[in-house]
Amino acid sequence: MNNAFLSTSEFAEKYIELLQPLENSVVRTYREIPSLHDHDVLRVYEALLKYVKAKLTNYPLPQPKLEGTPLSLYLEQLSFIETQANSYSFKEIQECLKLLEKSVKLWNREFGSRGYFNYISRFSNGISLLGL
Repeated sequence: MNNAFLSTSEFAEKYIELLQPLENSVVRTYREIPSLHDHDVLRVYEALLKYVKAKLTNYPLPQPKLEGTPLSLYLEQLSFIETQANSYSFKEIQECLKLLEKSVKLWNREFGSRGYFNYISRFSNGISLLGL
């Protein structure tokens, strides 16, 4: 599926059923574990991207270098991604994770160590990526 010509908001709308649950699990984890920071979530998205890349290239699946809360979040999101593999290609999942990674970097750079959380936690009925 070629998404090269979609705007960020069009992309987010097209993949809302994949993006929104991933961000909602991040918000839920942030609220449960106040010590979680954007860099922890960034590491989770990076580990998920490595996993998806391995699936796309038939490489051995990597072991995430995460522990504690980031590992729990990774496993939760990995489980969700696996359930979505029947509805979305791993290439589409990869594109979504890249957009989430970009969002973490943007809001963290703009508003500090919990900028991404502070931004996405404001959205309950929509996807935060529409603000990119």
